[in-house]
Amino acid sequence: MVLKIDSFPVGDLQANCTIVYDDESKEALIVDPGGDIPTILEKVKGLGLKVKQIYLTHGHFDHIDMTGQLEKDLGVKTSIHPADVPIYEKSPQLMMMMLRSRAPLPTMPPVATHKEGDIFKVGPHEGRVIHTPGHSPGGTCLLFDGILIAGDTLFRGNVGRTDLPGGSWETLVDSIKNKLFVLPDDTRVICGHGSDTTIGYEKRRSPIL
Repeated sequence: MVLKIDSFPVGDLQANCTIVYDDESKEALIVDPGGDIPTILEKVKGLGLKVKQIYLTHGHFDHIDMTGQLEKDLGVKTSIHPADVPIYEKSPQLMMMMLRSRAPLPTMPPVATHKEGDIFKVGPHEGRVIHTPGHSPGGTCLLFDGILIAGDTLFRGNVGRTDLPGGSWETLVDSIKNKLFVLPDDTRVICGHGSDTTIGYEKRRSPIL
């Protein structure tokens, strides 16, 4: 039984949606679906996946857009860290402001919550929640064996922005140094935007050092 990862950009801001699945049981978890539901559903159907849940690394609109519709299409629930629930609920306003749109504001559906140390299972594989505030108060990463789905906490050669409501540069640096840089250097990092990296590469190249 092998853990499979399919990560691809979605939406206007090209946030990475990641589908984590077990190649034998076909159980799957969708992380940060963004706004491209047709592509996600096509991949789910093509791979014959049984999606168990939607997981949000944080509450910014480019990672959560259309989550409610995807819940209905797949018959699953969504979870996010409780500290980001207010950001999740207000994400449509932020989206309209940043895109300078006057379209009607959608209402975000209720979400479940996850916290530091919670476990998400995909077949026999376990993903552990790591709370990494800084980009947002409730930002989290999901660590499977040797694979870190980092959301907007850590990018290749860069880190998440901290100038949005609830962001903190000092908190982000602390999260990265004390929670992510303690992981093995060969840990693969799937970033919320852009290409993958590794913990070892970021230890050598990250501007926070």
